[in-house]
Amino acid sequence: GASGGGALRVGRAAAVVAVAEGGVHAAHEGAPLLLVSDLDGTMVGNDAAGAEFSAFWRRRHAAAGSVLCYSTGRSLAQFEALREELPRGALLAPDALVTGVGTRVYAPDGFTGGFAEDEDWAQRLRVSWDGAHAADALDAVLGGSRGGVADEVRPLGADDQGEYKRSLLARADVAAEVAEELLAALEERGSKGKVVASGDGEYVYVDLLPREAGKRTAMEYVRDAFAVDPARVVACGDSANDVDMLAGAHNAVCVGNAQPALMEWAKTEAAARGDAEDSPRLLVTDAAMAAGILEALDTLGLA
Repeated sequence: GASGGGALRVGRAAAVVAVAEGGVHAAHEGAPLLLVSDLDGTMVGNDAAGAEFSAFWRRRHAAAGSVLCYSTGRSLAQFEALREELPRGALLAPDALVTGVGTRVYAPDGFTGGFAEDEDWAQRLRVSWDGAHAADALDAVLGGSRGGVADEVRPLGADDQGEYKRSLLARADVAAEVAEELLAALEERGSKGKVVASGDGEYVYVDLLPREAGKRTAMEYVRDAFAVDPARVVACGDSANDVDMLAGAHNAVCVGNAQPALMEWAKTEAAARGDAEDSPRLLVTDAAMAAGILEALDTLGLA
């Protein structure tokens, strides 16, 4: 897609003004929401439930100025391929899109029908990120003792790499050690970063990112761009790379089909948060995927 500074702010300026002036309140029982959802295994995976959510969101929240944002590990090209694969109506077009595990932010481009990258977000990451150092660090780990016949790490294709993301697969039992080795290799080259791991198979994704990146910081960037009250943010996920985002949301949703690592974290975190009316909530739903999101919104009184 095209790129431009502050694409979210430019693309939604009218909506932000309407929110600031209270224009949406008469059409809705509360202030606008920001719903941030992971895609695979959360919003996507059950086409019927996805269509039900889409119809609900259009009817109940979209016209009232609420914001729908997808936050995914996919690239923009992979997201657009997903939209082509799904039945019509199963995945609603978002108001904002976060890709690459919180490394790219996009707004809908009304001129092209695609998405325009938010250059202000990209600049935040660019300041402290050296892509060449990150690529070298990844190659060092892949080419070390864990690669080859050891088969503890495996490379991923170009579609899974990004300007601000370098990724590999690691055997689940050594993923934490691989993450430390990636960070150490990056520091040896004079740079710093962060690592996010996710997946529930024999091999899991290990993503090397800029320190300022991630689903949580990207969610906050989107929230600020749309001037949404922090207490009106709902984040939904199903895997370990969603922990950061769920931990930072006032209302967090772990869908019923969540991977074991996230489910374990969510149950512990939910108990710690408690259920006081004004405290942050973390819900573990019975229903899976988009049906779980609908269940959670109903529990929160937002349906």
